[in-house]
Amino acid sequence: MSPNTRLVIFDLDGTLVNSMERWAEVMIKILNEEKVEYPENIISFLSEKADVTALDALEISMEAGSPKAVNVVLIGVLAATMDIDKEVWKKVITETVPQKFLDLNLKAFELGYNFKG
Repeated sequence: MSPNTRLVIFDLDGTLVNSMERWAEVMIKILNEEKVEYPENIISFLSEKADVTALDALEISMEAGSPKAVNVVLIGVLAATMDIDKEVWKKVITETVPQKFLDLNLKAFELGYNFKG
């Protein structure tokens, strides 16, 4: 990555995964500096161009039991859009997450996977 890089957004074949509301503020600041107009209602703007799932992943992670599970919520949302069996995702979580955090992470995954906006 170039030392001049100021922002990176990952787009997985049209699926944007963003875990922090702060990104919108950062993007607006950078775009304003570059004299690029940021759409007023970004969710509607993006929805006109692609399938968008908008959610408060932090709130959902709190429902699972901890804000630290926010990324697993997003993995669940992403998994629901992919042609990989749900049980494969759960197996990977089970094999990689420490036992004391497993129930929390499996709950976060399920909440994300079953999210209906």
